[in-house]
Amino acid sequence: MADYIWGRYPVLEALRSRRRVRQLFVAQGPRDPAMTQVLDQARRVGVAVETVSRRRLDDLSKNSNHQGVMAIVTPRTYAELDDILQRAEELREQPLLVVLDMVQDVQNLGSLIRTAEVVGAHGVVIPEHRAAGLTPAVDKTSAGAVEFMPVTRVTNITRTLDDLKRRGIWCVGLDGNAKTTFDQANLTGPIALVVGNEGKGISRLVRDHCDLLIKLPMRGHVASLNAGVAGSIALYEIWRQRKWVMPTGPGGEEQADEADTATTGAAVATSATLAGSAVALADQTDEDEAEFADDEDETEFSDDDETDDEGDDDFDDEGEDEGEFDADDETSDEGDADDEPTDKA
Repeated sequence: MADYIWGRYPVLEALRSRRRVRQLFVAQGPRDPAMTQVLDQARRVGVAVETVSRRRLDDLSKNSNHQGVMAIVTPRTYAELDDILQRAEELREQPLLVVLDMVQDVQNLGSLIRTAEVVGAHGVVIPEHRAAGLTPAVDKTSAGAVEFMPVTRVTNITRTLDDLKRRGIWCVGLDGNAKTTFDQANLTGPIALVVGNEGKGISRLVRDHCDLLIKLPMRGHVASLNAGVAGSIALYEIWRQRKWVMPTGPGGEEQADEADTATTGAAVATSATLAGSAVALADQTDEDEAEFADDEDETEFSDDDETDDEGDDDFDDEGEDEGEFDADDETSDEGDADDEPTDKA
């Protein structure tokens, strides 16, 4: 059994990662520099390339934006929670995990995995039920970051939070009704950042199991952000509070020097700037992916009223507009259907 992934960036990153790519399908036609880069990488790792009609790629991808390339890959395996924590230990870093409470939109999942990988998080935790999983659409939205970011699936988020707390990890939830703003909280230690469902936010039981709740301040008429944008802003704030620490070498020595830190700090000097930058990123095409675009804009974050281009019928995307800021009258994975509803932010 095999999986399909498509899009130039996801396929290129799969070829660069340890995931086995069995075969490449490339659409007939001229080869631009971006496609040449994919083909060169395939030759370097010994992957067979077959030229096919664009119609065949349309059929295999169900008319998705495949950008003229598709790969047959080995089925993806999920990591274990212990693997994620061991990864942080091997890097001699404070653990940073992203815990998603029933995030159902594949583009929000993909963008959060992408940001988590960019800021150096050690893993992402998703529930096994009532949530988006790792699909080709997630590969595409994450721009291949999913190939390098461990993702674990758990049967119960609240029990997982309790497990993390026993291991000394501080569970911090994004909630619009929180009293503490994200820049006022101390986020320098071991952190599990909890991001809620697109329409209802963090469920009541998950909220009760968090050590701390934080919110993003709002100034304009729109009173909320979607899950992908809000989670990304919080992740950058955590990285900022960690002094923009870069990955460590084999001996544990830090690879970034003071000049690099100063440059990064000057580029994003305040939390307000971080927020503005992340929101702007939600509406623009990633510069790193511009060379891979195929007559369509590729946005880092999904718009609130956007219909998922993959046609994921497994999830209901209604009410996608508001990330973690809408409080929930729905219970968590434990199915506490009798709890009283809480007010939305």
